Amino acid sequence: MRTIALRESMLQLGLGRKLVILVYLSAYVMVLCVGLCAAIWVFMSLKPDPVRILSLAVAILAAILAFCYGYLFSLLALRLIVPKSQAGVYRLTESGRPPRQIVIFAMNNLLLRLRLTAPFATSLFPVLIKLPPLSWLYGRLFGPDSAVSYILDPYLVTIGKNTQLGFGTLVLAHFYDNRGLMLKPVRIGDRVVIGADSIICPGAEVGHGSVLQIRSVVYPDTLIPPNEYWGGNPARKIKDLIPPVKPEMDNRTNSR
Repeated sequence: MRTIALRESMLQLGLGRKLVILVYLSAYVMVLCVGLCAAIWVFMSLKPDPVRILSLAVAILAAILAFCYGYLFSLLALRLIVPKSQAGVYRLTESGRPPRQIVIFAMNNLLLRLRLTAPFATSLFPVLIKLPPLSWLYGRLFGPDSAVSYILDPYLVTIGKNTQLGFGTLVLAHFYDNRGLMLKPVRIGDRVVIGADSIICPGAEVGHGSVLQIRSVVYPDTLIPPNEYWGGNPARKIKDLIPPVKPEMDNRTNSR
């Protein structure tokens, strides 16, 4: 009986992986088709003269922009359809079927992959999402984004103002263990500096004005108070930092 149950669970897992791949390919093809249709429509509407190089170049550039915007807005449409994952602990049921929240988590991972793979990760896409109106929409619907680091589960990550993430930094809000899938929000305050190749694990909080050494690993549920210098694996406190002086207080001191 145990052998039969094990085979059934393995078959279900195999079918689940195939279904995830199928859904990802379908979404990928859909956003590509939307972008290509927009590019073709703009190119045909301009009716460029093949003899005139300038007219042809303008039409090609407009078609490229139309493809990028079509791709980006189709991703926004998918973001509105797919619900965001909620923090918590989720495990497989006794029948081996994943609960609803794990399915939602997998769908959100598919959206993330569409943003980390080509053509999104190349060309004009990283530039266009930094410009309005896409900068407003992507920041609110997808969460924080960085061109030099990897922010997994951005909808569960909060990053303050004037914060710098070093190259290759990994920020994630999920992990697996014997309890199942765990989703915990990550909060990074204002004026924080995180060294290159660091890892911020789920449930971690970094206070305002704190600094992390390069290649630091902040373990799950670690609380780093404001204005402290941390480093290592696991990250530990090294020293206190002098909090920045407010401009009003600085002016009063100079006047005296």
